[in-house]
Amino acid sequence: MSSIFYTRVVINNKQRITGTAQDFTVDLKESYGLQQISHIAVESVTVPNLQYNITTATNTLRISIGGGLTQSLVIAEGQYDISQFMTAIQNGLDTLSGVAEWTITQDAINRKIQFLNSNQTFTIFHTSSTMYNEVGLTDGVDHAAALAGGNWVLNANRVPDLGGVSCAFIHSNALANSSTINARVGAISTLTYVSFAETPFGGLAHRQINDIELSKIRFSQPRNLSVIDIKVRTEDGSLLTLQNGEVQVIIRCYYEMN
Repeated sequence: MSSIFYTRVVINNKQRITGTAQDFTVDLKESYGLQQISHIAVESVTVPNLQYNITTATNTLRISIGGGLTQSLVIAEGQYDISQFMTAIQNGLDTLSGVAEWTITQDAINRKIQFLNSNQTFTIFHTSSTMYNEVGLTDGVDHAAALAGGNWVLNANRVPDLGGVSCAFIHSNALANSSTINARVGAISTLTYVSFAETPFGGLAHRQINDIELSKIRFSQPRNLSVIDIKVRTEDGSLLTLQNGEVQVIIRCYYEMN
């Protein structure tokens, strides 16, 4: 009669043999306890919250000022609070205008952003704008300023979203056999996830899985585990930027012995 045993394995990107902090492989130095593995279970995962809330994928507005050519407002990627965010937008718009004529504020009651130009009209275009969600504009629609009290004003119709990435998803072809289809990257194998909801920027998000049964992944055929690939992705399937922060996943590898 055979019995089930397991080997606890710590996977840490600091011991990677190739790759980056968010896309790496580790060599487990294949041992007896990692052969003919029938299934695994995730015990815990730790990922640093180091993804900026404004990135090169979310930092652009396309705008026409005074009926002129459409220009690109681009702010630097980084971690912004709302005051820093509005200041960066205002400074960028003043630079495009060549004169200090912009005021960007947030309504104290409804928390929506207001764009105000003291001299000329303007229109923000949705095509090629990547910062609509962050400033609170409805996507898929161009937004034109209206004349109000001698100024040209545009009020966002939603509250700004500077929440950034809400979760990190751990993917591994070596460890997970249940593929998810993502429109951006195709088939991916999801191992587990961790939420950033209660982790400030720069902190460590940790998920301890107390019910091991719920985290088990069973293989259709036993596997010999040696080189393990890990990718840390966002909800949309793109790789997180972890700036060489430390990622750790602890798993149990189960095998049978007579």
